[in-house]
Amino acid sequence: MALTDAFHVAGTLINDRVDGLKKIQLQPLVPIRPMLAGGITDDIDASEFPVWVERKYDGIRLMLHKSSDARGPVLSGAYTRNRGDWLEQIPGLDASIRSIPAYNVIVDGELYGTVLDIDAGARPATVYEVYGALQGDSSRPVNLKFAAFDLIYLNGMDLTPQPLKQRRQTLLALFSPLASQPLPIPLSVSEGQLANGKEDLNRLFHHFRAQGYEGIIAKDLASPYHLATRDPKWRKRKPEITLDLVIPEGTLSVSTKETSGMFGSYVIGARNQDGGFDDVGDVAGLDRVRDAQIQQEIMQEGLFTGERYERPSASGARPGYYLRPSIVITIKFEGLTRDSVTGDLRLRDPKIAVIRSDKSAAEADTLNTIEELYLRQRVG
Repeated sequence: MALTDAFHVAGTLINDRVDGLKKIQLQPLVPIRPMLAGGITDDIDASEFPVWVERKYDGIRLMLHKSSDARGPVLSGAYTRNRGDWLEQIPGLDASIRSIPAYNVIVDGELYGTVLDIDAGARPATVYEVYGALQGDSSRPVNLKFAAFDLIYLNGMDLTPQPLKQRRQTLLALFSPLASQPLPIPLSVSEGQLANGKEDLNRLFHHFRAQGYEGIIAKDLASPYHLATRDPKWRKRKPEITLDLVIPEGTLSVSTKETSGMFGSYVIGARNQDGGFDDVGDVAGLDRVRDAQIQQEIMQEGLFTGERYERPSASGARPGYYLRPSIVITIKFEGLTRDSVTGDLRLRDPKIAVIRSDKSAAEADTLNTIEELYLRQRVG
């Protein structure tokens, strides 16, 4: 299933039975879905150390493919997580792939970049800046690079059953001649170090974060490469996703409990280019203390407009009131979704972390920030 699609697998089973499946094999120029992290570093048990820890790049995941035939012609590919070939969108990458000293090869890694800030100097680019560079945005030049962190196919051999330690040693040997070559897109092996315990994990996380990278990935050196799988042997750690957003609407509570407040949930809004606030979801399940604090501020600051609305929900429309956008809250959430009909972005499983009495609505995060986070989620 990782090497093709469900229709091909079904057809093969019908016509050739199980023996036919053996003919579906990993090979260059056949796009595949990569292995993904399936857990967080907090889940690592003491018995699992040491683990390999490498920096987590804020870039675009790519599988580089090189295929040569007996007469010499070479073809290349650069496939995203969704199997799209972006080779033509990245000038110079084809030449860099051709320079890899292998007949046939598939390399897993990340396209990332660096930018030069006038005040801060060189720093890692955000995925938004990397993507912008590929779209021709010249407002801030991005120096594109590729960091390889796994080798899954080499000269006719499927390396996925091998342990990571062995695959990485082969990758280092393969890429070492490229270090001195002036390639259009520089190719290197991702940096990392062994962690012998939680203290090492924390030290390496803060080290890479201080350099401006997104976080860390911890990997079991004995694990094979499981295509198209979120493997629990790969664990990531990055800062919790949070945004500072505004409460422009309050939906009335449907509970009859004496402990419940006036509002059962709140609409959360991000600042748009016109100075208003666009709906990005609802936050509910507040504790009594924070709920009372929000409602007290609504009354004391005169934020209650008295203008009603109907909020669609799974159980039917629920009434609520528009509020003057003033209260800023820090929201933690798990990701973003985009409505297939309207195109609007929504926060997945948002929860209130803290009420930001020190911030004004004019300082709330913007829709552009949320678009950037969605882009990272989609192509990172």
